[in-house]
Amino acid sequence: MNKTICLDLDGTLLRDDGTVSQRSVEFLNQLIVKGIRVVIVTGRHFSEITFLLKKIKFNENSYYICCDGLYIYDFEGKCIFTNSFLSLADIVYLTDCEELKNELFVTNEINYAIEENRLCRGIKNFLKSSIKYISLEKLGEIRNLNVEKVIGDYSELRDCKELSKRYTTRFYQNGKFEVLPLGVNKYNGILKLIEIVNDIDKNQILYFGDEINDIECFEALENTVAVGNAVSEIKRLAKHITSDNQSDGVITFLEKSKIT
Repeated sequence: MNKTICLDLDGTLLRDDGTVSQRSVEFLNQLIVKGIRVVIVTGRHFSEITFLLKKIKFNENSYYICCDGLYIYDFEGKCIFTNSFLSLADIVYLTDCEELKNELFVTNEINYAIEENRLCRGIKNFLKSSIKYISLEKLGEIRNLNVEKVIGDYSELRDCKELSKRYTTRFYQNGKFEVLPLGVNKYNGILKLIEIVNDIDKNQILYFGDEINDIECFEALENTVAVGNAVSEIKRLAKHITSDNQSDGVITFLEKSKIT
């Protein structure tokens, strides 16, 4: 079994400006040459990580788990697994939920909102795909809608437990939320990859992360590393803590651990 390093991107491998340091690129390339499997596990779409493929020399042992486990791609960018999507009934339910507001419905091609809102205005410049404002009725007429997740703002979460029974839910400290289809998370994405590849030992996985969407991995995997800027829930579960993402905490830990 090959040793496997699983890397979250934003806030972990990447710096705050979304770039990867040359130090990180060079060290990861050295590990890949030595036969270490490097797997990217991110909330981003595949189209949003292609800049890494131009820097890091991923090979046939490498995979990319994207959209928090909804998709898995091989090293050439071929999608080898797709999980389930949110239905129109889910969208209606979430739109009617009083605690959730400023909803944006995310798909692989375009993002939809019922009306322009504060969230849309704040993030539209950071999205690769555009935002289309549309009524629920018109949204329901779109064939193969494939909504991957709903993001937005939340207020007091009286119905948090009920939401969590129906969906994978993330509530962040900055007041933002994400709702994904039930069972879609990074850890289940890793389990699916193990099933597909069949030569990954779960006990040989070293996982790096920083945020709430990494929490299932930190709960279930034996070897976990939180970067210094990770949220408290992740640090509490981590087996190890390294320096922050701005200081290349991932590489600092790997250098000290002398992984081979």
